[in-house]
Amino acid sequence: GLCYKDGNGVEKDETQAVYWYRKAAEQGYAAAQYELGKCYCYGNGVEKNETQAVNWYRKAAGQGHIDAQYQLGDAYARGMGVEQDFTQAADWYRRAAEQGDSYAQYELGSYYAQGVGVEQDQTLAVRCFRRAAEQGHGDAQYDLGMCYYEGEGIKQDFVQAAYWFRKAAELDYAEAQYQLGVCYSKGEGVEQDQTQAVYWFRQAAEQGDPDAQKRLEELEHKQAQPGGTDENIAQDLTQLRRFAEQGDAEAQYNLGKRYENGEGVEEDETQAVYWFRKAAEQGYAAAQYALGECYRCGIAVEPDDTQAVNWFRKAAEQGNLYAQYILGLCYEN
Repeated sequence: GLCYKDGNGVEKDETQAVYWYRKAAEQGYAAAQYELGKCYCYGNGVEKNETQAVNWYRKAAGQGHIDAQYQLGDAYARGMGVEQDFTQAADWYRRAAEQGDSYAQYELGSYYAQGVGVEQDQTLAVRCFRRAAEQGHGDAQYDLGMCYYEGEGIKQDFVQAAYWFRKAAELDYAEAQYQLGVCYSKGEGVEQDQTQAVYWFRQAAEQGDPDAQKRLEELEHKQAQPGGTDENIAQDLTQLRRFAEQGDAEAQYNLGKRYENGEGVEEDETQAVYWFRKAAEQGYAAAQYALGECYRCGIAVEPDDTQAVNWFRKAAEQGNLYAQYILGLCYEN
């Protein structure tokens, strides 16, 4: 059957391939059952019939055929040839995952992350993503990176996040390229390097990632006009404000700094605090530290040591060195 399928030693003939697959499949040969299932699934050498495809996948899967187990899980997930059933999908993905199939490991991890077909469990999701990621599965590498980045199912660790983003980015995974750019832009898990940030944003932008396109435009504009004339500063400020109003945390923080220092705008501590808070509430560590300083020193807000410590702690937990130092002083005193 395989010889006829590939044209090895005989003229390629998918109909003959199906004939011989069936002969072996009917005798219980799992590999032939799986191949026959694929023929029915794609209509190769036989009329396409998804119900028959599932029938033969099931026979092979029941004998432990790893690819058939994954395909049967996929059939249940998509409702192909059977009624859609995420619990059954998870069960067959699990069987294939336990045999080391990286695609099944990733799908099972996604189910645990979302609570689809199984009880939601972020820790098990991380475990599944890791097993797939270590086999080079790009989606799993990205999702594992996000788990480390956000502290979902595992302790937050920007170094590990950047490591897995890079793995997926090198496989041309656009979202990972964007996230790696973010890491370089903010100095999270890697040494801050705007040139590297631009490089990875560009890689993602060329694949059509809208977030990367926006960040690339912003960073390239800054690099092209360092310092610049009053006109350039005004143009940069307009662009910065546009990004900030669209909800970009880094832009919100930078706009706050502009108001704090009177750079391109009239110095306005109230506006500085406003934009620091916007970014801080999105989890931007530098803004959390800056807002903590405002509360500590009574800049445009009533002095409030409790609020100051609250924001310092949030920033410190993300690795902000200044916040960690100040928070240590707060406890000391």
